[in-house]
Amino acid sequence: MTISFFYGQDYNSLIYKGNKSFENKKYEDASALYLKAIQQNPKDFTAHYNLGNALYKQKMYKEAEAEYQKAQQLSKNNNDKMASLYNQGNALMDQNKPQQAAEMYKKAMKLDPQNLALRHNYEVAKLKESQKNKNNSDQNQSSQDQQNSPNQQQQNNQPSDNKDQKQGGNAQQNKGKGKGDDNNKPNSQNQSKLPKEKEDDILRQIGEKEKNTARRILNQKANQSPITNEKDW
Repeated sequence: MTISFFYGQDYNSLIYKGNKSFENKKYEDASALYLKAIQQNPKDFTAHYNLGNALYKQKMYKEAEAEYQKAQQLSKNNNDKMASLYNQGNALMDQNKPQQAAEMYKKAMKLDPQNLALRHNYEVAKLKESQKNKNNSDQNQSSQDQQNSPNQQQQNNQPSDNKDQKQGGNAQQNKGKGKGDDNNKPNSQNQSKLPKEKEDDILRQIGEKEKNTARRILNQKANQSPITNEKDW
């Protein structure tokens, strides 16, 4: 497709042809048409919004988000503004930014509080945000524990004839694979009174609980398709 293809076509014609290409899943062609329409009328909502949809379909989420932002600023009614915010949320979710996505969904819900799909997306974003923060917290806690216990590795590597002491060291290593709650207790490696088999079983259950939380979040599928009410005008 060459630039000369667009010469002589007005804004409405470019939008119409872009929509037809979009409907036929020719998203690159649609993007080119919408871009040309923007050149002719950069202050109109439709071309920016539809370009965002076409970019989203090409998995160009950051670029799509930028177009949705422009469309939001140019929107002249609550429905168009809501759709722009909604799709910004979708684009942010695909960039693994659940906190920012939740903010967009929340703003959109104020404009359309009865939209069940929008509320569902908001809940999924909040769950993913919580899980992401927890994972970061666990990583930071693990790093801090390692810094605060420089002698722990040397202690575990030293040979010992004391069977109970060796078992306690192994228990502390296994706890590092769980939630890490015991890391806040002083000298936990020397105070364990549970048999190693029981500790392993508890830690295994904790690990499964975390897996189930993540699985629950992922199973609640958000509406990760943009609202694609392309307009012909």
